[in-house]
Amino acid sequence: MQFGLILRSKSAGQAKVSADQLAALKKLRSKLGGQAYGLTEKNRGLLRKLDNPQVLSRLIALPDLLWRNARRNLSVSKRWFIDLQTSLAIDILLHVLLRIENLSALEFDRHLHWPQGRGKPAIMVIPGDETKNEEPLEFELPLSLSDRLYAFRNEIATEVIGRRPDRLWWPHARRGIPAGTGRPDRAGRACLVRPAS
Repeated sequence: MQFGLILRSKSAGQAKVSADQLAALKKLRSKLGGQAYGLTEKNRGLLRKLDNPQVLSRLIALPDLLWRNARRNLSVSKRWFIDLQTSLAIDILLHVLLRIENLSALEFDRHLHWPQGRGKPAIMVIPGDETKNEEPLEFELPLSLSDRLYAFRNEIATEVIGRRPDRLWWPHARRGIPAGTGRPDRAGRACLVRPAS
């Protein structure tokens, strides 16, 4: 692990090794072979399931199904709030190529903007210092997703948690919502477990 960190450092000064040591480490690293790129077998297997048109259409319909059910039942139990978040997470991932780390760190006003106001597409901006390759990302979100994100922050979350949230996800230890359940890394399980009837 230390070896890899040293080689990925931008300079010998950052790695706190001499130039000679860094050169020797790079020479040793070159003998190890290339790093594997692409998807893991597990991820390729998961994507193969989407070759089935029925599974693909269920996945595409899932955010809308979760959203409608949760909105209808939110007055009965605050636990449906989690399905609203899951719906938004899946919908974002269906429209934007985003790492889970970036998805889970999304903040209103920092990453999500409505430059033309409500009823117009939102813009998602991920600064370069928050991406794996240090390249900034910017996406225009579809109007339906933009409207849901706006309603979630300004109407729904305000009613459920009693304030307008800054973040899209957070642990729900208060107000009767189980802690740690409103996280986007649980959204993938919803795709495979919940039936889309």
